Amino acid sequence: MKFKTARISITMFIIMLILSSAGAEAKWWIFGQSEDDVNIQYLFLNKASFDETGSKITLYQEMLPDGKITITGKAVVGKGKVGGARISLDNKESWNDANLSEDGAFEYSFRPELGKKYVIYIEVSDTTGKTNDVKATYREVTVSDRNVMSIVKEALDGLIDAYQRHDAKTFMSLVSEDFAGDMTNLDRAIRKDFSSFDNISLRYTLNNVSSDSRGISVSLSFSRNLISTKSGQSLKDKGITEFVFKLGEKGAKVFSMKNPLIFGITDASNVATGTVKPMTSDPLIVVDNKGNAKTVSPDVFEKIVNNDGDVPSATVEKGGRILISTGHPPMGFSFVDGQVIAAAGDFMITGGGPGSAYGFLGAGVAVVDLGSVVIGAVTEAPASGYASGTGLNFVEGRTYAFKLANGKYGLMEVKSATEDWSGGVMTITMRFDYKYQPSGVRQFLP
Repeated sequence: MKFKTARISITMFIIMLILSSAGAEAKWWIFGQSEDDVNIQYLFLNKASFDETGSKITLYQEMLPDGKITITGKAVVGKGKVGGARISLDNKESWNDANLSEDGAFEYSFRPELGKKYVIYIEVSDTTGKTNDVKATYREVTVSDRNVMSIVKEALDGLIDAYQRHDAKTFMSLVSEDFAGDMTNLDRAIRKDFSSFDNISLRYTLNNVSSDSRGISVSLSFSRNLISTKSGQSLKDKGITEFVFKLGEKGAKVFSMKNPLIFGITDASNVATGTVKPMTSDPLIVVDNKGNAKTVSPDVFEKIVNNDGDVPSATVEKGGRILISTGHPPMGFSFVDGQVIAAAGDFMITGGGPGSAYGFLGAGVAVVDLGSVVIGAVTEAPASGYASGTGLNFVEGRTYAFKLANGKYGLMEVKSATEDWSGGVMTITMRFDYKYQPSGVRQFLP
C-alpha cells in the first residue's frame, strides 16, 4: 500500500512538473519567443522595389527627393512581435535604428554624399533577437551628379544607332534583363524588323523625362522613314510614344515601350506594354501577319491595338458602274454599298461635256486627283492633299481618291464620259471602275 501511494505521488509529481513547465513556456511566449522566421514583406529604396534592383545601384542627385535616400519596408513574424529594425550603410561597421511602427513597417532616411559608396544591409528582429536573412538585403549604392536627361538621350541614341545598323547584339545590350515585354520577344521582333526593312531612319525629340517607382519615364516625338523589303515601297510616319528606362551602374536600359513602337513593330502585340493615344491624324506604320508593311490612320491603328495586333486586310471591294444624269435630280454613287443613288452618295454628277462629267461631293467627303493613272496601279490612297467642296470635273482617263465621311477610302477611275442631246435634253453618261477599302486602311491590294 505504501508502495502504491509512493507510485501515485511520483506520478503526480511528474504531471505537476510537466504542467509547471508548460506554464513557464506560456509566459515565455508573452515575452516574444518565436519558432518562425523573421521576414521582410517588402523593401523599397526611394520607391524602387529591392526586387527590381540589382545588387549595385546608382542614384542620380537631381532625382533624389529633398536630396535624401529613404529606405522603407515591412517586417513580419509568424508569431510574436517585431522588436526592431536597423540599417547599416558601411558594410555592418555601424548600425542606425529605423523608425518602426506597431505593424512592423519601418523607415530610415539619410542625406548621401556625392561619389561615396554605401554598402547597405538591413536587419529586422523579433523580441527574442531572431533576425531576418541580413545577407539577402545587401545593396551597394552610389550617388552620381550626372544629368539624367543626358543619360536617357545617350541610351536612346545608342538604341537608334544599333537599330539603324541592324546590330541586334548591341541593341539588346541596352535593354533591361527584366524587360516588361520579354527579352526573347523583343530580340526576335527586332531581327524580324531588320529582315523586313531597309534604310531605316529615325529621328526623335524628347518631350518629357520624369521619375517614378518604375524608373525613368520618357515621352518623345519621332519621325521615321524606311523601305519595305517585301514591296520595295518607301514608308514614313511620325507620332508620340513612351519608354520606361531603368538606371543602373552602366547607365539607362529600356524596361518597357508603348505603342506606337519605334522598335519591334513586326511583333508589336508581344513587345508593347500599353498605348499612347495618337494626338494627330498622321498615319502610323504597321505590319500584318503576312509581313506586309503599310501606313494606317490613327483610328485604324487603335483598332489594331485593341484587336491584339491584328492588322485589317488590305483587300477591297471593287466593280464597275454607270451614272446617267439629265441634270435633275443629280445621280450619285455610294462606295459603302456600291449603289447608284438619285440625289445622294459620295459623289454625284449633274452635267458635263465630251470627255468629262461635272459634279460635286457628298457631305463630309474629300477628293484628290491622282492624274492619268489606271486604278489597278494605285496600291495606296494618299495620306493628305484631299479637298472638299462643290463644282469639280471628273475627267475621262483619270483616277480619283476619296476620303469618305466614315473615315475610309475609295478610288474611282473614269473610263468614259459622253453627252447626248437626243430629244433636246442633255444626258451625261459616265462609266467608271471603283474600289472601296472597308477596313479603313489606305492600302488597296490588287
